[in-house]
Amino acid sequence: MPRLLRSILKPNALTILSLHQVSEEKSFFWSPVQPHVFEQLCAYVAKHYTVTTFAGLAEHPKPKKPLLILSFDDGYYDFVQYAMPALKKYNLPANHNIVYQCVNENMTIWTQRLNVIFEFLRNNHITDTRITFADGTTATLQQSGGDWRKWYNHVFYTLLRSPRREREPVILALEQQYAVQAGVRMMNWAEVQEVMKHHIEIGNHTLSHDVVATITDPEEMYREVVLSKQYFEEKLSIPIEVIALPNGETTAALSNSLGQAGYRYVLELNERTNPLRKRAADNLRYNRITIGGEPIEKLILRAETLQSTIQKIIK
Repeated sequence: MPRLLRSILKPNALTILSLHQVSEEKSFFWSPVQPHVFEQLCAYVAKHYTVTTFAGLAEHPKPKKPLLILSFDDGYYDFVQYAMPALKKYNLPANHNIVYQCVNENMTIWTQRLNVIFEFLRNNHITDTRITFADGTTATLQQSGGDWRKWYNHVFYTLLRSPRREREPVILALEQQYAVQAGVRMMNWAEVQEVMKHHIEIGNHTLSHDVVATITDPEEMYREVVLSKQYFEEKLSIPIEVIALPNGETTAALSNSLGQAGYRYVLELNERTNPLRKRAADNLRYNRITIGGEPIEKLILRAETLQSTIQKIIK
């Protein structure tokens, strides 16, 4: 089936897989890709694809196998621990888009902080928490019918659509209420420079991982997507041509305008492949397919776009 799908859907397509953590840790709300599963994924794509980077696309004008990019976000240290050994084993390059404040200050992004809070609540059977948003509305486990995932998703998407000035107090209040603090280690500058020696292409994941679609202040937007690019280029002495927009949230106008800042590749989600021949100067937007903590069989179906194809047929 995957071979048939590739021959039908991908003879002239570029597949970009979007990954985050590769770790032995498990989470009820957002589970990392397990190291042994990631190694299986590496073996699979090494066999069936020409794996490259964005900078390497021009080196494959007529690939014998479909092109694929392994695209990581955030800059977690577990990339060094668990992803790099598998990438080296199969001699695979990758793209890694890093949040500047994460590598510079070991900052934990707001989505990870929210995950840690909900893990704490569920693991400790705390079911009476009432989360109050900036507009005065609330979210409780009871309102979600006792369904933890439904409650989490409601809170997550509400905060995702909220500007930082409204989102941050909600998360901070919960951290203080339960004395919970996310302690996830991110890569530092020395580790970023080390992985660069092994065919890892560095891209920008904004200054602070704010949701760019919620930013209305031009100066704040400039800091997130332009100044952060300059910071990376000064620190690493390389051009930064790739930007991955946090959570894939953006507007068409913003994505297309990022070319003016010197980006050539603007990464979103959309769970689709990309036309292989993208040459227009204003056509910077690239789709990615989400890869999370699932068994290898499901990850293969995702990579081959079978799941999204079936969903389109059902709709």
